[in-house]
Amino acid sequence: MRKTQRKALLPRGIKVREPNPIYKPGAKLVKELRDLAWNIRRVRRFRTLLSDPPKEQADGPITVQDIMHEEEHQAKWLEIINDPSAGLQSDVIILLEAIKTGNTGLLQSLLDAIKIYDLELSDPEQWSDNKIAALHVIMACDLFEEECSNKKGLTAVLIRKRAIELWEETRRLSKAPNLKVRELPNVNWSRLFLHDLGIKLRFPPSRLPQGKKQ
Repeated sequence: MRKTQRKALLPRGIKVREPNPIYKPGAKLVKELRDLAWNIRRVRRFRTLLSDPPKEQADGPITVQDIMHEEEHQAKWLEIINDPSAGLQSDVIILLEAIKTGNTGLLQSLLDAIKIYDLELSDPEQWSDNKIAALHVIMACDLFEEECSNKKGLTAVLIRKRAIELWEETRRLSKAPNLKVRELPNVNWSRLFLHDLGIKLRFPPSRLPQGKKQ
């Protein structure tokens, strides 16, 4: 999706993010996964910060206690949404304006992200180890870009560590079947960083066990 297309999906007053300097915007997997990574991060924020709604009663009339639980739940959600530190305000505004203006492109991109996150990630035919790793590396780079202005201490090892942590969170938050038992054993991280994502940071050379000669 081009920058002008992404801009059309955003409400007024929300600026299009500048290209992340850590990865290369024109790299194949970056072009394929960057907008998906952005939407999946939005899904993760909602699921991490907002509690589950009260369970509906299967049978029987709604009681005063049910209504009170629902009101408490809604009040808690509003409190979190209105807390600037939670980072949900812009997400909610974007979604509300998309509904108001009929911006089906944005709504569909979010639905597609939920479908991938909850159904497709566990399918190795659609999502290889390398592609899953690339998705979470992009998410990690975006988080580093937002959290710290000084990139001098950023290394390939730190990005990989953050990406693996995000992947572990995905396995916990996603509803995709069998995802919790899936590992990523077949990822060549050096190749992924340089060739697939255009990340120029290098990993330190592998150390051989003591007593072994190169």
